[in-house]
Amino acid sequence: MSKEVGEVIYSGASTVPVPDADDNTSAGDVVALSGGDLEPGDGDANERLGVVAEGRASGDQKPVCLDGPIVAAVASGTGDGVRVDMGNATNSTVGKFEASAGGPAVTLCAEGGTYKGADIPAGYAVVAQN
Repeated sequence: MSKEVGEVIYSGASTVPVPDADDNTSAGDVVALSGGDLEPGDGDANERLGVVAEGRASGDQKPVCLDGPIVAAVASGTGDGVRVDMGNATNSTVGKFEASAGGPAVTLCAEGGTYKGADIPAGYAVVAQN
């Protein structure tokens, strides 16, 4: 059994539709808003909104998980139980979570590892967002 990229782990997570007119984000991407449109999250330029959830809301809108655990993109080698925050262009981690001592989120499994017996794809981990 495996988890899908962008899969919301628990049904109680807050997910909202957000415009992505230029369609440059994918499920599992850490995202921010820029000019009212979704963009891959760049901690050098903007604040994190959430993670693109799997599926499609409608039209040019994508579902974005604002809180709770989700299968999200992480920097290579990110371990289990690591505090993370939105990556940035400086570290070539735009659209991903990366290790951050004061990060507002934490990994619940290592990158490409397993979560409660389910395989997680390489480049992703289950991340609990705050």
